[in-house]
Amino acid sequence: MLFTIGDKPGIHVAVTNNLIAQGIKAGDIANAIAATAGGKGGGRPQFASAGIGDTARMRDAREQTPRIVRELLKR
Repeated sequence: MLFTIGDKPGIHVAVTNNLIAQGIKAGDIANAIAATAGGKGGGRPQFASAGIGDTARMRDAREQTPRIVRELLKR
């Protein structure tokens, strides 16, 4: 997971094949995190990117990331 700042702040997520086999997809993670800041995104199961809708909420999105990932891993 990588958070970027600048002109186009965003979230970039990579997922390994063993997690994909368990049903975990990079796009699901990226979208769930981005949604906390009014953004959305997409990509392939292995790699996805999402834009941040409200850059003022980037910190909140980053802080919620561990909880979001834990919840997605429970599925």
